[in-house]
Amino acid sequence: MLVMEDLTGLELGAEVGGEGRVERCPLCGRKGVRERVDGKRTFVHTRSSELLSDGLLVTAEDCCPSERD
Repeated sequence: MLVMEDLTGLELGAEVGGEGRVERCPLCGRKGVRERVDGKRTFVHTRSSELLSDGLLVTAEDCCPSERD
């Protein structure tokens, strides 16, 4: 089952599953969480999760590059 998570609708400062706090993106102004995607720091706005037979696959669907590393 595929689940989409829109981080832009969360309150600023809210904790997101131990992955960080919701902040305002310095590039586009939308809310999201700073995460490492494919080895690069990004600011994730929406992501999808899918439960597979060998674990959970989480994919950043909408993100901006992070200014800080």
